Amino acid sequence: MCNDEKTLSVFNKEVQKIPKLEKVYNSANIINLTVGKIESDGDWGHGGRSYIKLNCECTAGMILITNSKDEKYIFDISALDSIEILAGGETERQTLSDAMTDIGKYLKNGVKDL
Repeated sequence: MCNDEKTLSVFNKEVQKIPKLEKVYNSANIINLTVGKIESDGDWGHGGRSYIKLNCECTAGMILITNSKDEKYIFDISALDSIEILAGGETERQTLSDAMTDIGKYLKNGVKDL
């Protein structure tokens, strides 16, 4: 995991460039969704960006992150303020979108095949 100030600064600068939409999902818990994109033909170097941020209030669960060295980091979701994903490139946007669509179908409708 990379937590240095330079990397965080690059992340924040990239996120500031992206036009965003917001929506609040309210039930027994509250999730504030922020999503945005900059379309571009190509990869990160051509400027394409996709951004997802979930602010979670009163949410229970855990997140496990595994890096390329198979090091694992686990977080208690109730202790987190937000989860953010910044992806660069058009194919990354498309595959992220496809995966999120399938996640939604499965969780909402219990489809048997993704």
